Amino acid sequence: MFPTKENQEKLDEVFKTFYLKIRLLNFIFKTIYYSAINYNKKIRKHKQRYLLILDKSVQNTPEDDGISIIDLVPSSERTPDEWMIEKNNVLEEVVSDPLLNQAIKLLTPKEKLIVELAYIHAMSDRTISQKLGVSHQAICKTRKRAITKIRRHMEEKYVV
Repeated sequence: MFPTKENQEKLDEVFKTFYLKIRLLNFIFKTIYYSAINYNKKIRKHKQRYLLILDKSVQNTPEDDGISIIDLVPSSERTPDEWMIEKNNVLEEVVSDPLLNQAIKLLTPKEKLIVELAYIHAMSDRTISQKLGVSHQAICKTRKRAITKIRRHMEEKYVV
């Protein structure tokens, strides 16, 4: 029960190895921790020193004068106009009734687009407003105005 000299030496030896392992682990943890801090400082300093200036002009050749870096970066989103050009005349191709097709041709490009998205692509007014970057109310009014134009044109042609 009482420690003998031999047991005490074994305990001391095990404690020394344990203590060395703990010190080594502590050293490794601190090294990793401070290396990460220094790396972050280095990255932050690099970003501050070498800012990406998009207004800076590109001067590779004399004819490139006046072109900035921002002009060379492509946009990831399509504008409503580009979207309209891509989907040009889809509404008129789907409609087979010539009278209805005439009525559709009277609509403005924006009205055509909204009617097409609402009725051919089955999008809600909210989805259309988000896609085009316009208020929900504006989409609703434009769609109703387009339907009213179509209805009036159809009534005029059928009454006469």
